[in-house]
Amino acid sequence: EPFAWNLGLNVSQDDLGPSQSEGTGGITLRPNDRFSVDLQLRYEDREALLVHRGDGAYTSFESHSWSPRLEVNYFITARQRLRFTTQWTGLKAFEDMFYQVNPDKRERLHPVPNPDNEPDDFVISRMTFQARYRWEIAPLSDLFVVYTRGSNLPRDSFFTFQDLLEQSWNDRIVEQVAVMLRYRFGS
Repeated sequence: EPFAWNLGLNVSQDDLGPSQSEGTGGITLRPNDRFSVDLQLRYEDREALLVHRGDGAYTSFESHSWSPRLEVNYFITARQRLRFTTQWTGLKAFEDMFYQVNPDKRERLHPVPNPDNEPDDFVISRMTFQARYRWEIAPLSDLFVVYTRGSNLPRDSFFTFQDLLEQSWNDRIVEQVAVMLRYRFGS
């Protein structure tokens, strides 16, 4: 079909008891055999994201995350293809509860008071973009040209999700072009 869509909703319970909800959605557009666009979006809300802090200490975080993904494919000819993909994950986590367990025994987590006054809140904002050109010169002989760009923002960048997305694109830590020629000699 030239157009397809999907929606999903998942509500479940975290291991510590509070709820976890996730919404997904996407659209795929394929007007002809040579061109397609696929956009997927995922949102997750967790009340008890558990992170191990070492020495049997754990912190539970209330977290919210967005994960969009876009893929565009264009077949220039039967032997040439252009592909663009981008994926971003943005997560904000705010400390909520603290737990301790004896690291030498198998036992349940025990709630404890906040061990310090320093907030453990954190942010994850990572983006990857790739543009790829492939030319099939002959059977088993190809030329690839790949441009990759990526980012990973500092964990204390508490901006809006929109600002995190924009800053992830602008503040890249990886930017490279790779060229690969694979050629088969003989018959």
